[in-house]
Amino acid sequence: MSNSARQADTGEPAGHRSAIDALADAARGSRLPTIIADGLAESRLVLFANNAFRAIACGACEKALGQPLMRLIGDRSDPSAVAPLQAALDDGRSGFWQMRLAFGRGNPFSAVVYLTCVRDPLGDLVAHCINIVDLASLGCASRDHGSISPLICDQAPGFIAISRGENHTFEYTNASYRDFVKRSDLIGRTVAEALPEIIGEGFLAVLDEVYRTGVPFRGSDLPISIRDPATGRLQQHWIDVLYQPMRDESGTITGLFCEGYDVTGLHEMNEVVADLEMRISHVSRLNAMGTMAATLAHELNQPLMAISNYLAGVRSDKGQAPDVTRLATAIDGIRETSERALGIINRLRQLTKNRKPSREQFNLREAIEECVRLVRSSCRTWIVFDNQTPSDLIMNADRIMIQQVLINLLQNACEALLENRPSVVTISAGGNGDGLVVCVADNGPGVSPAAIASMFSWTVTSKDEGMGIGLSICRTIIDLHRGKIWLERTGPEGSEFRFTVPSSDRPAANQGTDAPFRH
Repeated sequence: MSNSARQADTGEPAGHRSAIDALADAARGSRLPTIIADGLAESRLVLFANNAFRAIACGACEKALGQPLMRLIGDRSDPSAVAPLQAALDDGRSGFWQMRLAFGRGNPFSAVVYLTCVRDPLGDLVAHCINIVDLASLGCASRDHGSISPLICDQAPGFIAISRGENHTFEYTNASYRDFVKRSDLIGRTVAEALPEIIGEGFLAVLDEVYRTGVPFRGSDLPISIRDPATGRLQQHWIDVLYQPMRDESGTITGLFCEGYDVTGLHEMNEVVADLEMRISHVSRLNAMGTMAATLAHELNQPLMAISNYLAGVRSDKGQAPDVTRLATAIDGIRETSERALGIINRLRQLTKNRKPSREQFNLREAIEECVRLVRSSCRTWIVFDNQTPSDLIMNADRIMIQQVLINLLQNACEALLENRPSVVTISAGGNGDGLVVCVADNGPGVSPAAIASMFSWTVTSKDEGMGIGLSICRTIIDLHRGKIWLERTGPEGSEFRFTVPSSDRPAANQGTDAPFRH
């Protein structure tokens, strides 16, 4: 493009150049002052300025090319005057604002600035298009509609209308405004005559207030009903609108300048998103209830089975007194297991509320021994448990939560073992600099490749009995402790799971790996 500061050899994608060239071609003959700035660079250099901009800037448009956009149009004596435009440029969003500009003529003047973000077909921001309406010039041109045309044209990005007098008689409307209200016979008619349907919605009262007080009005996402003359039906729309008083040379208000956007599509999209969020929230609550029920069933299955086994162990033949020693052992086991079940329920309530675990120092080997006793009471009798944890190793964590993790890992290890070879589950632990790492290994056939990908997610399990959420619960608990859990190795010789628990809630510097499996 001839008025562009950007050259073809800048190395930018051709699609970006074509998008900007097409916009410049459309704006070159426009009577609306237009400049285009680079959207790829932080400096936002001006790439194009049309002749209408040269007139309003009181200088050759070539002087604008290559200058930073905000330096060109900003009022240097009052940087806050263009702060809304600067913020929109930084955020990459379109809009319009009334502000004071100062380019070319030295003295700041009141204008409405339209910003359109230009994006390529992939959605990348490539340019900013700025359209400017000089409100001061509009006020001075109030007696001659013909002099308004060079400043406002039908290529404006939003709808524009000008009314005169306290009755708000239409003097000018652009194509976007006529399309929006679905009427073309507006000039010379008052707003009340041309659009009687909006009187009851308060817009006429707003116009009266702006005309009386001279205070501009700006509204966002305002509902408005427009009657379709072809069908007689009211159609609901939502608009962003600005009403600006226009004054003559003496400062007397002579009319109103209106500009705005039809944001019905955006409003309806937001309503759809809000409805979707509500549905998702409802489904999430249902899922949370289902997860809680499934988790309770999974986690309580082990202690309930243990209690059943303790009771079965002390049942005596008819007519014979129960063995006192076995009965005492069973009662102690039932009490311990019942307390564990109660602790599980309380900890699950904490999990659903995302509370931090309550840390306490406890002997890890003793805690592991308790888990082994519980799992042994319901597993196959030939399985050997080898607890290699040092007797003096202390962990700072939520004891019952960590025992939940251990019980799940131990139970999974037992279920993976085969009957046709020695079955050993090995538990070991040690320090890793930031806390402790715990290992649970078995000598089973290993984890299948299909199971590795989703083993820590809540998925359908391959087990005949179970719900596939044990490892998901483990991961949630370890995450709450700022630790990691992963599959260290697996194969025909067996599998080994590891998890780390930092000594405090501070994230550990070295907690293993983010991957679910490490070779």
